[in-house]
Formats: sequence, C-alpha cells, structure tokens
Amino acid sequence: MCRRDSGEMGVSMKGLIAYTGVILWYILVLMFTTKMLLPINIILYFVITIPLLIIPTTLIKKYLKR
Repeated sequence: MCRRDSGEMGVSMKGLIAYTGVILWYILVLMFTTKMLLPINIILYFVITIPLLIIPTTLIKKYLKR
C-alpha cells in the first residue's frame, strides 16, 4: 500500500511539473501577443488554452479510476 501511494505521488509530481511548464510557455506567448496581435497568435492561444483545460481533467480522471 505504501509503495503504491508513493508511486501515485510521483505521477502527480510529474503532472505538476508538466503543468507548470505549460503555464510558463503560455506566459511567453502572452509576451509575444502583446507585441504584435496576429491571427497566428490567436490560434496559438487556443492551442495552449485547450491543453491547460484538458491536462488537469485527465489527471483527475486517472486518479478516480485508481
């Protein structure tokens, strides 16, 4: 039981690291979009915001299944 719990914590930590990485990338895009607003940048917004919503939900679903 203890080993399984520690393993789950490791998975959640990896998820948090990936999530923070995505947020950092999102901040970089925000900096670029403020300099020049182009349709490409708007597309990038959606490309980044959709994973931001999907990643946490998938992590929660994996936790509920276990």
